[in-house]
Amino acid sequence: MDTCGADRERIAQAIQLYFDGMHYRDLVRLRKAFHPAACLFGYRQQQCLHVPVEDWLRIVESRPVPASNGEPHDMRIMSTDISGCVATAKVAYLYQGLRFVDHLTLLRTTDGEWVIVNKAFQCESQE
Repeated sequence: MDTCGADRERIAQAIQLYFDGMHYRDLVRLRKAFHPAACLFGYRQQQCLHVPVEDWLRIVESRPVPASNGEPHDMRIMSTDISGCVATAKVAYLYQGLRFVDHLTLLRTTDGEWVIVNKAFQCESQE
């Protein structure tokens, strides 16, 4: 069996949970995509932010649902790199009319699934 190919598929599945969770404001999907101790770091409105995943999920929950507002599902994986049980992925997406680039760190769990343990993001759009 092609382990690397299977890992790439599972990584893509974890990231798709993240994308769909954001687009449909589905916290169940987002919680499945992210490790409960994950943290988010990044830049928005020229401010450096650090947010634990549960605090970020409350922010997401308070925002309008992009799919309900007619926002296109414009999210894609730009690159992935796997080193054993650790992977990184660079993704780009549209959210609430803003363009973001994320650098995600993922870990393979003991059951072979992949979860996001860290998200570093940059808002590319002017706000």
